[in-house]
Amino acid sequence: MALLSYAELTGKRMRRDITITGSIDSQGHVGKIGGILEKATAVGTSELRKYAVFMIPRKQRIQGGIDVAKYALDKWKLQVVEVDNFDDVIKIAFETKEGEKVTVEEKIIPPLILIPFKASEKTSEFGKIATSELSETKRKANGANVPEELSVQAKENAIEAQKLLEKGYYYSSANIAFITTISIDEFNFVNATKPELLGRLKELKALAEDLVFENQTEENFEWIVGAKLRFYWANGKIKLAEDKIAAGNYISAAGDIALATSWMRAAGRMNIPSKNQNAKEMRNFYFREKAADLISRAKELRVNGRLDFEADERLKTAIDEFSNAEYLTAVFDASFAIAYSEALDNIIDKTYSEVVQNICNKDSFEVTCDIFKDLEFKSMWAEMYYAHGLYNFQESNRSLDGENLANGMKLLALSNAFEKRREEVLAILNNPAEELIPASTILPSKQVQVKLTVEEDSKKNLILYSMVAILVLIILFAFISRRPKELKMAYTETQMQ
Repeated sequence: MALLSYAELTGKRMRRDITITGSIDSQGHVGKIGGILEKATAVGTSELRKYAVFMIPRKQRIQGGIDVAKYALDKWKLQVVEVDNFDDVIKIAFETKEGEKVTVEEKIIPPLILIPFKASEKTSEFGKIATSELSETKRKANGANVPEELSVQAKENAIEAQKLLEKGYYYSSANIAFITTISIDEFNFVNATKPELLGRLKELKALAEDLVFENQTEENFEWIVGAKLRFYWANGKIKLAEDKIAAGNYISAAGDIALATSWMRAAGRMNIPSKNQNAKEMRNFYFREKAADLISRAKELRVNGRLDFEADERLKTAIDEFSNAEYLTAVFDASFAIAYSEALDNIIDKTYSEVVQNICNKDSFEVTCDIFKDLEFKSMWAEMYYAHGLYNFQESNRSLDGENLANGMKLLALSNAFEKRREEVLAILNNPAEELIPASTILPSKQVQVKLTVEEDSKKNLILYSMVAILVLIILFAFISRRPKELKMAYTETQMQ
């Protein structure tokens, strides 16, 4: 749309054999977008027009281990080029001729010099998880079936993740390793047949059925909530992959399966038992009202068009968790949606420089900014999301990337939300108003096994209730039908007397 508007305003004629995908921010940076391989396939196989050039955002050439540029050139003679900003797009669209091969000057980005983050003891266990994720990435990067381009990229990512780990950015380190592992898994799944993909889904469902969550207490509830969040996110991707396989979209399904695999693994690693046997149990029914309130707020934001795709996905899983009586987990998933919306409200219609000025009172993120001062957090997730936000700000600082800036804003809002939610749920725990809740609704105080769906149980209950209702109606009808006869007989007997 921006390209067409430029052509209309300047009166210049644009090449007709090019197309582009990506987002664009107020500074003209071309941001990342999903489904690059699928979009390249659509462009390469288009029957409406023969395209010669397909422009994509920078650093999105490798998708699921596949070099999209090489793949498209070999398969459709389609040149795929990465662009960094709108100036790159204009040069290709208006300063080259149709059929001409294009080149884009590679942008030199300075190395990232990280400001150390002082991680607290409460997040040290997550540092171990990050180390495990990193080991998994290194192992898979050296796999025999991994193509050289993907292996090289994975090893570079592993080096960056190691640096982040050493600087105290545990979540950021784990996230890079996590995404890299997904990319390798996606490559392994992308050429799989339908039976092979369905077989992997069956394995994932079996893992889900076998995952028994520890009791959530005041000591470990953040870990258990983190595990359950990722369990439900994985569940959503499993369902999505099933739909895509049914529609014959195997390549896209492979990505969902890879993501579900990593989330399910993360759920298992975060399922950490409470060390304090006397810690108060966080029974789910205590938090039903709180979850309902937050979901209602998120739904209102959706109606008003204030949820982006990611926030809407979190709302969907919060609703799913609520329907499965996982109210505490739903509290935090709904908080994702609300926090993301608040963050976007703070950057919409603002330039990159204006957002940085609002955060730092400077033109760039520097060590003297207040956000880099040592802070104390009560919530471990609040601390790690805050640190991950700082990492994104530093990334945006060296590349002027609007996507990293937006992610940083989301993460700081999420950090504030989780810090607040922790205090709220602990307050509810200490004053649960249990006497207001019928005894029949109190869940058993033991380990619970979360199922993928409750649809079958719901159907069984509906059938049972229906049968009981029909039986009651039959008895009532028989009673009413019989009653007039009894009255008539009694009247006759009275007359005879």
